Amino acid sequence: MISQPHDLDCTPAAGGVPTELAQIRGVVRGLTDTLWAARTTNELMDTITEIEALKSTLDGLDLV
Repeated sequence: MISQPHDLDCTPAAGGVPTELAQIRGVVRGLTDTLWAARTTNELMDTITEIEALKSTLDGLDLV
């Protein structure tokens, strides 16, 4: 059974899923320019938490 999106705003762009993932990767790559030493401990910990959540989501996508 194939699930259909409930919200059409979250469907992939015209280039499909690979294009959407490439755009997301570009945004994440842009974060490498961040001066992490200037961030608070709380922001660093929240960032690590979100990175792990993103990795988990991508791992789940990879297994589909």
